[in-house]
Amino acid sequence: MPKVSQQGDPPDDNGWARAQGQQRRQFISPGMRAKCRSKLLLMDSLVVVQIIGAPIACKEGVKDTWREVAEWAAGQLKARFGNSVEVQYFDLFDQDCPLMPPSAKLPLVLVNNEVLINGSKISVPAIRKRIEQLRL
Repeated sequence: MPKVSQQGDPPDDNGWARAQGQQRRQFISPGMRAKCRSKLLLMDSLVVVQIIGAPIACKEGVKDTWREVAEWAAGQLKARFGNSVEVQYFDLFDQDCPLMPPSAKLPLVLVNNEVLINGSKISVPAIRKRIEQLRL
């Protein structure tokens, strides 16, 4: 990933910026700057991650494992991207549950309404990589 300019370094006509005493660096994309401070990547627009799951029935009762994993993933993504990421969890039978593709399997993870994970484990690294790809 290309290095980005520090806040306040204005780009020249080609999108390049130079911090005092450092090499030339290019912004991720013209018109959008990413700021990376202490492993927190701040972006200018909101990315919505939607996780759709269902309670799991077992002999001990009903468990809400996917909701717990979604809450943990939300914490990880908020720590990385701050308020530029919103994580939403839906039970399969919620009234406001987003539409699912015909061949969808649970858990289903959508990033900006595009299917990322369909029926396999909820992977924070996969979600993180997809968010970073959206930002390039």
